[in-house]
Amino acid sequence: MKFLIDKFTVDKAVWLETQNNSFKRLEENKPKDQKIDRPTILATASLYLMQVEKDKLLEKLNKENPDKIFFMGVEQNVQMSPDNLSYDLKSYYFDDLDQFKLDIDPEHKFFIPADSEKKVEEFLKNFISEYSFRVPVIKDKVEQGDLVSIEIYDMEDNMQGTYFLEGKNVNEANLLKFLENKNLTDKHQTVLNEQDVKIKVASIYQFKKMPITDENIHLLQMENVKTLEDVKEFIRFQTFQQIVIDQLFNYGQEIMLQINRENLAKIDFQPDLLASESDPVKFAAYNIKGDYKQIALETITNYFWTMLFIKKLQIIVSRDDIEIEFNRFRQVLGQEAYSIPLFKIANTVLYKKLGLYYLQKLQPEDFAKYSKYFSK
Repeated sequence: MKFLIDKFTVDKAVWLETQNNSFKRLEENKPKDQKIDRPTILATASLYLMQVEKDKLLEKLNKENPDKIFFMGVEQNVQMSPDNLSYDLKSYYFDDLDQFKLDIDPEHKFFIPADSEKKVEEFLKNFISEYSFRVPVIKDKVEQGDLVSIEIYDMEDNMQGTYFLEGKNVNEANLLKFLENKNLTDKHQTVLNEQDVKIKVASIYQFKKMPITDENIHLLQMENVKTLEDVKEFIRFQTFQQIVIDQLFNYGQEIMLQINRENLAKIDFQPDLLASESDPVKFAAYNIKGDYKQIALETITNYFWTMLFIKKLQIIVSRDDIEIEFNRFRQVLGQEAYSIPLFKIANTVLYKKLGLYYLQKLQPEDFAKYSKYFSK
């Protein structure tokens, strides 16, 4: 890996203001009897300012050098006092992107299992014959054992979303416990995903298993689903689509593993870059737990491949893509979805897009056959 070095000297007024702001934040979040000393203030303020410059520099270098891949700068020669802050940022990069082999013949082919349609019909039969309907219950207050739908607001009373609480995990169970004996008409302040929010119970309901019929279809509350045949058509499509998407993910993941294997010897991240990205202080700031070195290596590796695919294959993982994928996780996992590292959600999107790219290129007939199932 090659590198560039950029030197930075922070304006004194900006440095002093950042120290003051850091002191205020530290005071607000400190344990009751803890004192905030000068070294802590300087460390917090400097980390913030250097990270801001790192982000700006990385964006600038990658934008100005479409034929290179730059990595987050490594701080060096940090000179710090209450009156001054100066430092260098060492930016590693790859400049020979053609050395990485992407024109591969996948060892694993995309396919749909032969019994998929049979499994869809079996699932549909069970789904129709014994569906768990959410049936509203008329009550003024939440009681123990109730299931509820809630509206979540920020502290300025802007609605953030509506969710069903079914006690699927510890977070949901705790939230249901918190809402016991609460009135449906009131908003109740609490902490959710480390943020102060207000919660209002929109409705109380219970599950009741019964066959789906034309008479009770309205309880499904599904847009554009009016008859039993509509339900069957919708479930067939959704179930088969999930099979196709799962196979696409597996195909893309296997391609990623193969590309990584065939290029492994060419990827050698420098020790100081890995050390910088696995700094425990940075992980603590984002409340990330685990093996910092392993997480840092996975994050840097994921970033490298993402940038290479953008520059060489025009495959882009956008924020909207990640948000859509996160919502899929949340539908299945509930509040536990918030504990999934961002890079793993991004990887899920990446593998699907990688699968689509190679499927269209190498198996065009299958791409055309299943294209209607690839939509968001």
